[in-house]
Amino acid sequence: MKRQTPPMGCEIRSARLGDNERLSELFGELGYAASPEQVADRMHEPNTQVLVAEQDGEVLGVVVLHVRQPVHRDGPVMRIDALVVTGARRSMGIGEALVRQALAEADRCGATLVEITSKLPRTGARRFYERLGFVVVGHQFKMTLERPTP
Repeated sequence: MKRQTPPMGCEIRSARLGDNERLSELFGELGYAASPEQVADRMHEPNTQVLVAEQDGEVLGVVVLHVRQPVHRDGPVMRIDALVVTGARRSMGIGEALVRQALAEADRCGATLVEITSKLPRTGARRFYERLGFVVVGHQFKMTLERPTP
């Protein structure tokens, strides 16, 4: 995969409340059903930063960052909770620009580790992260807990 710079005029900025509908659409492209209202409610959670890539007034991508201080580590850990670039604009340098900005934010907050996960079938995403310097270090285990619907 050839490294590319983001398209001319592409700006990385903090998400604004009015971005919530577009962010809901972007998350939907990866199969995550977060309504615009849910996105609006969650995008300003403590220790969370949402950055978007915008060009000509259109939000093309998003990265969601969360910083925490684990009890067992000497420095903060930044987690990239989500990274999405709209399908028609992938492989144009937008995702890399978002990750580079995330790494700059990690440096700014003193993080000693940046982590991200990707579903196993997303082999292109794995190649992308490895190209940017991330390494596979283990397996992630999950358990979905059933909750009654209100």
